[in-house]
Amino acid sequence: MRKIKLIALTVFAFAFVQISGWSADPFDGGFEKTSQIPKSWKSEGKVTIDSKEAFKGRNSICFERTEKEIDNPTSLLMESFPAKEGIWEFGVAYKSDVYSPDDSYNGMVYLESLDAGGKVIESSEFALIKGKNGWKEFKKKIDLPNGTASARFKIIVSKTYGKFNVDEFSSAYVSPSPRVNCIFKAIKMAPKVLGGMFLPEDKIVFDITAECTKDWATDNRQLTFIIRDYCGAEIIEPVKVKFESAGGTRYKGVLDLSAQKFEVGKFHEVYVEALFGNSEPLKERSSFVILPKAVTKNYKPSEIPFTSRNWDNRLPDYFRLSDRIGVRWCGIWSGWDAKPPYNPVAPSIEFCKELDMGAVLGTPCSAIEGRRGNYKDYNETAMREGAKNLVNKYKDYVPLMISLGNEPNGQPDRVKDDIAAYKPVYEEVKKIDPNIIVIGTSCGLDEEFFKQGFQPYQDVYDFHLYESPNNIRQAFKKYEAFFKKYGHKKPIWSTEIGLNSAGQTRLAITRDMIKKFAIFFACGGQNMSWFDILYPDGEGKNDGTTGESMNVFKCKYSLYCPRLDAVSYYNMVNGICIKKFVQEKIYDRGGDAVLFRDKDSKCLVVLWKEEDSMDAFFPMKGVGKVKLIRIDGSSVELDAQGKGLHLTISEDPILLFFDSADMKLAEKLENPSLKLNDTFDPVVKGSSQKISFTAEGVRPDDISFVAPPFWTVGKAEVSGKEISFNVTAPAVTGTRKAKMLVSFKNKDGELAFYLPVSEK
Repeated sequence: MRKIKLIALTVFAFAFVQISGWSADPFDGGFEKTSQIPKSWKSEGKVTIDSKEAFKGRNSICFERTEKEIDNPTSLLMESFPAKEGIWEFGVAYKSDVYSPDDSYNGMVYLESLDAGGKVIESSEFALIKGKNGWKEFKKKIDLPNGTASARFKIIVSKTYGKFNVDEFSSAYVSPSPRVNCIFKAIKMAPKVLGGMFLPEDKIVFDITAECTKDWATDNRQLTFIIRDYCGAEIIEPVKVKFESAGGTRYKGVLDLSAQKFEVGKFHEVYVEALFGNSEPLKERSSFVILPKAVTKNYKPSEIPFTSRNWDNRLPDYFRLSDRIGVRWCGIWSGWDAKPPYNPVAPSIEFCKELDMGAVLGTPCSAIEGRRGNYKDYNETAMREGAKNLVNKYKDYVPLMISLGNEPNGQPDRVKDDIAAYKPVYEEVKKIDPNIIVIGTSCGLDEEFFKQGFQPYQDVYDFHLYESPNNIRQAFKKYEAFFKKYGHKKPIWSTEIGLNSAGQTRLAITRDMIKKFAIFFACGGQNMSWFDILYPDGEGKNDGTTGESMNVFKCKYSLYCPRLDAVSYYNMVNGICIKKFVQEKIYDRGGDAVLFRDKDSKCLVVLWKEEDSMDAFFPMKGVGKVKLIRIDGSSVELDAQGKGLHLTISEDPILLFFDSADMKLAEKLENPSLKLNDTFDPVVKGSSQKISFTAEGVRPDDISFVAPPFWTVGKAEVSGKEISFNVTAPAVTGTRKAKMLVSFKNKDGELAFYLPVSEK
C-alpha cells in the first residue's frame, strides 16, 4: 500500500468568509441553485455540477478522473457554514464507480472545524467513498471541538480513478458535547513494556496519566479499572488506582497487576470510565498480553516466510514490535541519489542489525512508477550505479532482499518506463550476489506487465490483497493462467495482505487474518506480510480513521497496545514458523482444515467454518497430545488418544499443535458425542438461561461447563439424551456476548459457543 496520510491534510488557501454569528438552522447542500462550482470554493481537477445525476432534485457534484490522469490532484474545498462546539449530525449521499483494490484508493469526505479566525482546529474523516455503489445516504455524528465557529466539507480523491457523485450534504446541531461538564480531557495508559506484549517473567504494570481541564479534588482522585476478555467479560475484581498531582492539572497513578495471575497467551483488555459529577464518563481502553519470546528468533531470517511493512518504515517501534511478533524481515525506505556518486541511504536499517533481522530494501523504481519527485533524473546509469552502491554498502551488514516497486499504474506507456527501471537494478544486484532475492513490483495480476515482459527482472512475483480470503485462491488461479500464457513461472509472494478494515470489529479482522494466512500458503504462496503494524498518534485524534483501523496495535497517544489481531499475528507467525504446507481439506459440512508440518514432525492444523458453527469429531489418527489455541490466544491441552477430537468448528478459527510424522487430514468429519442444541435465548443480566446438549454415550460426569469468572453454572440435569445446565450472568457486566466452553474430562475435545447477553 502506498503511504496515505493519517493526519489532517494540508488545507488549500482560499478567501475565507467569516461568519459573525451562529444559527441553529441546518446546513443544506443540495446544489439545486447553482449550475457551476462557486468561485468561493476551491477545486482541483475535474469537479463539476452534474445536472443528469442526483440523489434528490436535479443536481449533484461529480468528481471524475481517468487512469491517465491519475497523477492530477482532484479535490474540492467547500465554503464554511456556521457551527459551534457540540454533537452534530452530518449527512451526505453518494454514488460511485471507482477503482478500489483497497481502502486507500478512495474519495474521502472530511469535516473540518474552524475557529473564529478561519483556522482549521480539527479535521475528521466523515465518509469513505470507494468501489461501485448505487446512491447511498450516509449520516454520522461528530463531536466538534471547543473553539469551533464554523465548519466545512472537503473532498479529496486519493490514488483512484473513475467517477463518483455527492449530493445532499447536511449538518444539524444535536446536543452539547459530553465534554462540557467533564473535567477529564484524557486518560493515558502506558504499559511498562513496549506494545503491551509482556514476557512471562515481566510484571504487568501500567503508568496512568489523567489530564484534566481543572483541579481534581484531592478526596476524589481515584479511578476504577476493569480487566476484561475480548468479549468484555470481567476476568478479575475491579482495581482501584489512586492519583497524585504531576503538576498543573495532570495527575499520575500506577495500575499494578503484578499480584494477579493471568493466562499466558490470552488477550486482556483494560477498561476505565472516568466519572465526574453527573457528566458523561470519559471512557478509555488499553490492553495487554503475556507471550513468550518469539520462537522464530531461534532461526535465521531466511528460514522464516514472513516480512513486515508499515505506514512508515522508518519508525523504531515498527522494527521492535515486528520483532516481538516474530517477523524476521522488515521493509526499509531505502534508495540512492540520482546524481553521481549515487550515494545510497537506508534509514533505520540499524534496527535490523540490532534485532538480528533481515532488511527488505526499496529502490527508486517506486518513485518512477508513481512519477514522484525527481524521478526523471534516474536514468539507466543512475539505476545501475545506485543499485550497486546500495547492495555493496549493506550486503555484509544484514541479510538483504530487494523490493523493486510498489503498486504501479498499469498504463502501457508507464509500464514500459517502469520495466526499463527494473531491468538495470535486477541485473546489477544479481552480478554482486545471485543469492539476494529480488521481489518484483506489486503489480499483482495486471496483465500489461506480463504482456510487456517484466518477468525476467525478478525472482518472485508480488501481489497485494485486501479483499476476502477466497480472493487469494482466485489470484493464484489467475497467476497459473498467466504462466501458461506467458511462461516464466516463479514463486509468488505478497508483501501486503490485509483487510479493508474500516468499520470492522477486531474479531472480524482477526478471523480474516487467520484464514488468509492459512489459505495463502495452501495455495502455494511462499512468503507474506500482514499490513500493518502501527502509526504514531500522539494527540489521540486518529482513533477510528480508515488508516488507523489497519494497525494491529492500538496507537492512541502513541501508547501502543495489542489488539486482538496482534495476538493472532504472533500465533500465526510462530505457529507456522519453519513449517511447510502439507494438505488442505474442505469438508462437505463446510469446515476447512489446513495442515502444516516441519522437519521435526511438529504440526499445525488451522480449522474453521465460513459461516455459523458446527460440533463435529475431527479425526486425528495416531495423534496424542494436542494444544488448542483459541482466537483470543487462550489455550487448552487436549489428548486425541490416537483417534481425534470433539470440537466446535466455527467462524473463529482454532489452531491445533501436535506431533506427527505422517498424519493426513481425514476425508470427512464425523458426528460428535456431544452437540449443542442451538435453540436458546439471550441471557438477561442477573438472570439464568438453560443451555442444553444432545449426548451420545456421554454422561454428565464426563463433561464440565466453563463460563467466564463471576458467572455461575448450575449442576447438570439429564432428560433422555439431553444434558442441560442453567447459566447465570452477573447483574453487572460489560459483555454483550460471553464465550462458553464445554470441556471433556478425558481431554478428547472442547466445544465452544457465544451466549448473547441482554439488559432485559
